[in-house]
Amino acid sequence: MPLWYQAPAGTADGPTLPAVSLNAWGGPTASAAVLALVAAAWVGARAGRELRHPGRVMAVDAALAGVALLLTLAGLLFHRPGSLGPSVPGWGLAVGVAIAVAWAIAAGRGLREVWVSGLRHP
Repeated sequence: MPLWYQAPAGTADGPTLPAVSLNAWGGPTASAAVLALVAAAWVGARAGRELRHPGRVMAVDAALAGVALLLTLAGLLFHRPGSLGPSVPGWGLAVGVAIAVAWAIAAGRGLREVWVSGLRHP
């Protein structure tokens, strides 16, 4: 399981609590993960089919990717709470940001390609 956040260790009313690794299913990254699942279903639903309105389809792809990127980047600013205080970003969040950036770039290029081809072939 990727380490998206690391919550610090410390004492709480006597007992010592260990550092805790947290995943993406909390804070703004949880919404980004849900959008990734929705996008996978969206792509799967249209796989192998001729698109009647490719511009609209690509606009939805780009919107999903853009919002997911913003929510993933928000994970860098708004950390998940840990047992004893705020957590710090881990390596999994960096990987998540890289994937979200790649997804947004690919969706943006797809939208641009559909838009440019529509201008050439009215």
